[in-house]
Amino acid sequence: MRTAKRIPRSLLIGGILLAAGAALAALLRSAPPDGQDVSDPEPPARSAPAETPPPAAEAAPPAEPAPAPSGPVDLERVRLMLDPTQAVVEGDRLVQPLPDGSKAVLSLRPDVQEKLRTLFDKYDVPVGAAVAIEAATGRVVAFVSRSRAPAERPAALDASFPSASVFKLVTTAALIEDGRLDGTARVCYRAASGTRRLSAKDIEEELVEGTEGVACDSLADGVAKSLNPVLARLAYQHLTPRTLLRYAERFAFGRAVPFDLPLDVSPLEIPQDKLEFARTAAGFWHVGLSPTHGAVLAQTIANG
Repeated sequence: MRTAKRIPRSLLIGGILLAAGAALAALLRSAPPDGQDVSDPEPPARSAPAETPPPAAEAAPPAEPAPAPSGPVDLERVRLMLDPTQAVVEGDRLVQPLPDGSKAVLSLRPDVQEKLRTLFDKYDVPVGAAVAIEAATGRVVAFVSRSRAPAERPAALDASFPSASVFKLVTTAALIEDGRLDGTARVCYRAASGTRRLSAKDIEEELVEGTEGVACDSLADGVAKSLNPVLARLAYQHLTPRTLLRYAERFAFGRAVPFDLPLDVSPLEIPQDKLEFARTAAGFWHVGLSPTHGAVLAQTIANG
């Protein structure tokens, strides 16, 4: 049996010291200079990847022209552009070119338009209008306005004119339907009265046929001859302001009349005073009328 040699303690300690010295020397050789940070070094910065340039923009295709308007015609827009004075004759029609390149074919007859303009020029009419409507169809065949002075709107659309004796048609309708009269109903009046004015005596006085200065006529004659006392006295005897107002509104006084051009509303006031009411029934004051409304009223009467 072999006996292990015992290592002297001095050699063991010396070996440990040599190993420690070698390790320390190695550490010192790798240490940084004095004052330098000994922390872990930062990893090297990574270079940013090169950006890929955007692809070149492709040329946009040429814009296609806007399609022509289709679908229903915007009648309200067309009405705002209508101006019969700008219409031109194309064959047997009057046509107005519109700003958008389209055309409006008017119902007006060129021959009638020209005839009316010629008459206005011939008699040098200072202010006037003529409107003609086919009774059966409502077609406006003539629409002429004339004014020497500059006007804001055509005279044919202006309702500042007095209705005058045209209003007798409204009164007559009320007398026949509500007053239960017919064309033969007679009334007497002073023959010299009512041409330019109607006094209380002209309307209220009791008169007897055959008396000197007294004339008597029927409702039909009163309308045909525009006899102011006849309509005033019959309205005074058989109608009320409320009744006459109702009939006036039925004939579109005080109300909008549908029309392709901006038409004034014909003003209406039916006085409550009995005497003033009778004067209004005969066509004196309180009621206005545009020439176009007058033509519509005549068409209504013609159609029954």
